[in-house]
Amino acid sequence: MTDDPGTPGPGNWEVNLSGALEDRRGERSFDSPRIDANYGIGRRLQAKIEVPWRIREDGASASGIGNALLGLKWRFCDEADCGASVAFYPQVEVQLSQRSVRLGLAENGTGLLLPVVAQKEFGLLSANVEGGYFKREGEGRRWIWGLALGRRWGDFEVMTEAYGSVAPKPAGSEASWDLGARWHAAPWFGILASAGTGLSASGGRAPRARALAYLGGQFLF
Repeated sequence: MTDDPGTPGPGNWEVNLSGALEDRRGERSFDSPRIDANYGIGRRLQAKIEVPWRIREDGASASGIGNALLGLKWRFCDEADCGASVAFYPQVEVQLSQRSVRLGLAENGTGLLLPVVAQKEFGLLSANVEGGYFKREGEGRRWIWGLALGRRWGDFEVMTEAYGSVAPKPAGSEASWDLGARWHAAPWFGILASAGTGLSASGGRAPRARALAYLGGQFLF
């Protein structure tokens, strides 16, 4: 969930094909598949499009396309120059299907996400930090945050993160935690997996997540 300031490089693609699970009391949802395609524009820019196919189970089942996320990441500072890599990553969430909104598979209206992401190496550990502002039309503002710590051994990485959002009442706030790993199986392919749980949920937020899981493949070309 916590992003990083890295970009694929000029003319390169990074495509993540994944499935995700979110289990809350009385409801379970899946993104299967979720397609996240990123294209490098020069050394410091990245264009992104992400679209999920969403499945919801809450006594009955429904499925449909979720909202699309369109973004442009600009890494304006590298660690060698600034002591940390830092990027601005504005993204727009666009509604694709009114049917999905009616079925509760997608949010109504357009959303705007304005985060800053940073990465810093601390000897054996790498730290990613994300913080930003989110606003959906017709709703109040929300602040998002994330902190991820990772350690790499050759082609294998282990990571843990905490992330969430904070909003004025009555919208409420929530926080979650997970533990994951990434295996760089080949120069062009990696496998990512994580599992976690919600830590808290308050106000008008949905019940605390009982289980969160993610499994995906990352293709580089």
